[in-house]
Amino acid sequence: MTKAEIKNVSNNDLLVEYIKSYSTYDVNFVLRRGTKQVTKHLKDLETELISRNILTEKDIATLNA
Repeated sequence: MTKAEIKNVSNNDLLVEYIKSYSTYDVNFVLRRGTKQVTKHLKDLETELISRNILTEKDIATLNA
């Protein structure tokens, strides 16, 4: 999903993408693969989740702890 597509997907699809991307990030971290692009994508998703009032910044901080 591209940054432009993030703005146009439904809330449930946005959450599914966030969960899948976070899972990809965790796998890449454990296997010592690159996480730079996945991290950028997660930030874009988090920004959209916050702007739609699906999650708060506190929720994001809790998930990233």
